Amino acid sequence: MLKNVKPAIPNYAQWHLPKGATVRLGKGELNDIKFSPDGTQLAVATSIGIWLYDAQTGKEIALLPHPKKVNVVVFSPDGKTLASGEAEYQGFESAIRLWDMETGSALSSFIGKWHEIKALAFTADGTKLVIAGGTSEWREAISIWNFTDNNIHQENVVDVTHNQGFPGLMLVLSADGRFLASAGKSGNESAGTVELWDIDTGHQLAALRTLSMKPISAVAFSPDGKTLATANSEQIQLWEIETGQLTSKLKISTRLYPLVFSPDGSRIASGDRYGVLQLWNVRTGGPFSRLLHAWDAIVGRHTHAFWGHAEHFEFRAIAFSPDGKTVASANTDGTVRVWDIETRLEKLTLTQHVGGVRAFAFSGTDTTLTSISLNLGATTVSVWNTDTGKEISTEMTDEEYNGNAAAAISLDGNLFATESINRAIRLWDGTTKRFLSVLKARNASDGPKEPAEWKIAFSPNNRLLARGYSDGTIKLWDVTNRRALPHLQGHTDRFHRLVFAPDNRTLASANADGTVRLWEVSLSTTNPELATFEGEKNRRMALAFSPDGKTFANGTNIFRLGDTNDNYVHLNRLQGVKFNLIAGLTFSPDGHILIGGEFGKIKIWNVSTGALLSTLTAHVGWVEELIFSPDGTILASSSEYDGTILLWDWQKIAP
Repeated sequence: MLKNVKPAIPNYAQWHLPKGATVRLGKGELNDIKFSPDGTQLAVATSIGIWLYDAQTGKEIALLPHPKKVNVVVFSPDGKTLASGEAEYQGFESAIRLWDMETGSALSSFIGKWHEIKALAFTADGTKLVIAGGTSEWREAISIWNFTDNNIHQENVVDVTHNQGFPGLMLVLSADGRFLASAGKSGNESAGTVELWDIDTGHQLAALRTLSMKPISAVAFSPDGKTLATANSEQIQLWEIETGQLTSKLKISTRLYPLVFSPDGSRIASGDRYGVLQLWNVRTGGPFSRLLHAWDAIVGRHTHAFWGHAEHFEFRAIAFSPDGKTVASANTDGTVRVWDIETRLEKLTLTQHVGGVRAFAFSGTDTTLTSISLNLGATTVSVWNTDTGKEISTEMTDEEYNGNAAAAISLDGNLFATESINRAIRLWDGTTKRFLSVLKARNASDGPKEPAEWKIAFSPNNRLLARGYSDGTIKLWDVTNRRALPHLQGHTDRFHRLVFAPDNRTLASANADGTVRLWEVSLSTTNPELATFEGEKNRRMALAFSPDGKTFANGTNIFRLGDTNDNYVHLNRLQGVKFNLIAGLTFSPDGHILIGGEFGKIKIWNVSTGALLSTLTAHVGWVEELIFSPDGTILASSSEYDGTILLWDWQKIAP
């Protein structure tokens, strides 16, 4: 395992950085984990690539970078090759990549017509790779690729879509790549059915209909390929693959995901929404034999239970070591935890895998940065050392996050705001992470409305907070006095961006209705609209004010503002922008340069002419946030999609 790899830079926060970047904060959002066949290493698939860890010490060994999110990984039977499958984003096809585990170098990659790779398995002889995933034609299929003698070619494709045009099936492969199980999701007429497929022949073997017909939450094959386990919110069920007969069942009280068999097939591991990893002993024998300790499980005393992950987050993957003595779990709380099964003690905790960066700010100095992440659970607040890329601390709020909520942090990092599952805006102390108060609506009838993605903003002086909603309404709060102010009305659709000007009195809003509006905001006025700029409907429109507040960037256009905001002059249009898609914008400290984020890139323009000066390769996904350190020497960028923050030396990348 990676015998010949000696990292050139000892600090993993500097491995495989884009040209011009100095440090990466965070390791990317978790998607899958696998132990190497010899048990010495743990491969962790993330949104930026594959991290390889020493399975005994937890030390970072290598990062195998990917241009897109890695959905799934699998080792070849001899451990010499690692295969990885990507997830499509923004219309780009996904790739399969093969890695040499002796050197850590890429062997080859090949692209099929997949929009998402969901499962991978090597055949027992290691000469073929079986791929299951969604195709670019919005169907679900199995594909077999033969790569003996470095001659990669596709042998056959089997369509397993339940219904025409219905994507999103759960696809699981047996360990030897002989069988596939496909399960429908909630809302589909086959939601309670699991279909079994013979991959060699392409024939469907059986359609297993669960007794309750509840949506299937997890599926797993036993190592010998003879048993299939399924789970929904009511039962775990065991099926004999050869006959399609139900052999065991266990009543449960919560959704379990995922399910994984131990190497000897005697145990099943599962995770629940309370952050508990559970092990169940499997009894083989006559029909309807039960899992051992079923009564203990029903009353809450599981055969083995491991606590450590946070509540409300989701388990992404579970893996047993080859000897079955260790179990590891990856969770959206940002950690991979490794336990000794016999002692039930936690051996390792791998951190910094929190995704979904929604906001960040330098915490009053150039060497400390605070980031806010929302990642299918609660809000995570991380504090970073910008010199080393090390995480100083991480804390979680006590609210449950609903997947479409908002978060913002003040310019100085002293305050941050989050939106909980009931749509309430909550205010927090940025230093102590102490909850301060709930910002209530102006009137009782002004209850929580459907949010517009996650657009929320503090004024530079921390006095005002703005929040956009999908009906075009902007709510305002007096943060100091914790009181609601009159709403801003004028937009008709969801928001792309809200930004305050340096004067603390002007708010800019970009909306999917195709307009950008400037508003006068204060603690006492009626907040009139100052100006309206026409744009394009449903196009991303980032916004930014220059440090002196006299220049305004609106999507792909730059304006010079006069003494009043309705008196403005169009300076120029930004060059080299495709489809008017700019996700984030900021001005350089001197106001002469404009920096913008696209998908995977950062672009730099001359403000006076609009000329494109340079383009930097950056994140995996849209570059949404761009800010400068207080002394103007560091540019920080983030992507909500890849869950990381990159730091750039401005003197080195400035044109």
